[in-house]
Amino acid sequence: MSVFAQLIEFFADPVNWSGSRGIPTRVIEHLWYTGLALTIAAAIAL
Repeated sequence: MSVFAQLIEFFADPVNWSGSRGIPTRVIEHLWYTGLALTIAAAIAL
């Protein structure tokens, strides 16, 4: 199975779209940590 087919299978699986380990939850978590890092970097730069 190719990597592309595995990627499609991963996104098509409904289990990956819900719960505490779902894609939307992980995206929000990623944005939170990115914003936190940018805030800390901006505070240090001042």
